[in-house]
Amino acid sequence: MFLQTIVPVPDVPSRIVFLKRKDEIYVYFQISRDYDPKKGYTVPKRVSIGKLVDSNDRTRMSPNLNFISYFPQEAQDAGITIQVTAKAKTQAKTEAETETKAKAETETKAKAETKDEAEAEAQTQAKAQSKPQTNASAQTKFVSTARSNSMSDIKVVVITGDHPRHRFFAQQLVASGVVSGVVFEQRDNFVPTAADFDCLGDSHLEDLVNRHFALRELAETSFFGGAPMVTDFRAVCKVPCIHIPLDKLNSEETINFVRGCGANLVLSYGCHKLTDEFMQKVGATFWNTHGGLSPDYRGTITHFWPSYFLEPQMTGMTLHETTANLDGGGIIMQTAYEMTRGDTLHHVACRTVISYVKKLCEFLPYLDHEHLPQGVQQKGSGKLFLNSQWRPEHLRLIYDFYGDHIVDQVLDGYIQGRTPTLIDELTTYVEKKRKQEQQQQTKKRK
Repeated sequence: MFLQTIVPVPDVPSRIVFLKRKDEIYVYFQISRDYDPKKGYTVPKRVSIGKLVDSNDRTRMSPNLNFISYFPQEAQDAGITIQVTAKAKTQAKTEAETETKAKAETETKAKAETKDEAEAEAQTQAKAQSKPQTNASAQTKFVSTARSNSMSDIKVVVITGDHPRHRFFAQQLVASGVVSGVVFEQRDNFVPTAADFDCLGDSHLEDLVNRHFALRELAETSFFGGAPMVTDFRAVCKVPCIHIPLDKLNSEETINFVRGCGANLVLSYGCHKLTDEFMQKVGATFWNTHGGLSPDYRGTITHFWPSYFLEPQMTGMTLHETTANLDGGGIIMQTAYEMTRGDTLHHVACRTVISYVKKLCEFLPYLDHEHLPQGVQQKGSGKLFLNSQWRPEHLRLIYDFYGDHIVDQVLDGYIQGRTPTLIDELTTYVEKKRKQEQQQQTKKRK
């Protein structure tokens, strides 16, 4: 039953889902994610809380009784008063208690399953590598290799997203000792489901989509789970930070924050495009971290496409000068994925991020903001991938045909492909700085 009133759609990031049924768009609230042992991943549990008044406006809806149950304060603020029968109250209370109990049981079970899977993953990779990096505490330690007493006065502000890999990126850069502030941009739902894509009605494709994003969540939790949540970041990392929606990314508020941190170098990763006006007002050097090897893989979802095109060895990261041309600025440094037997699609992406961040953190304290390395201009425009080009059907190749074992297929010689040619101006720059420091220390000893 829908109430004869209009209320704002609740502002609960990542937990509000819109589903179209016939000519109506219904609003659902995700109350939990329950582990399905048969499918091997968690699936969302949702309840309908209303339907949109206008299909083109996702801010207003007509609520139902569930809305009152799950958002009592919002219902009260909207002046909703409804008489509920004693039978309905008893039924609602029983349902709520059942849901709470079921949620607690599934969460306990999911945690146990996740722990077992994470431990199994760690044991597998410990055998495969002499220096495993799936353990979050091990990842946090690698920044200790960076120089502790920087001779430069570099002050870095990080602008990034709020997904696990982004928070890991920010955490590790802060630990390098040169970051004076962090801006987190609120990104889209980290774990979308089949309902978010145009594949409803194809049960197998729906399962593939749910599996794909659930496995990504599991992988990033395993690799980056030690990074603090945005709400805890300031307290844990002891650095000023703000969390903003997309419409405030290029605002005066953000500009003032970055300038207030004394930034002379801004490193962006996983955020939307910064405007020319923003960069001019801040008055610092801007470098962007792109999750792909430019110019071959520019744009979005660039840790997916190399594996789809059967060349996971071309998965990489690019540090480049920020320009108006998307991912087209001069390249300062690139790193590529190191092939590791047993890696899945999401393991490839996580391991690629870790190796890049490790190298960047080691080099950051050596930067002199008045004499920064110049990027190498890209030859050709390469391929620019857009969000609209990715479809759920692409997952059939990854999971149905190759069983998510494309890396092993390459290592075993069944698939052959290119070898990445990397640009690295940063290593040369830092080696020169290190040599200068050694010479200065030698003179002091004499």
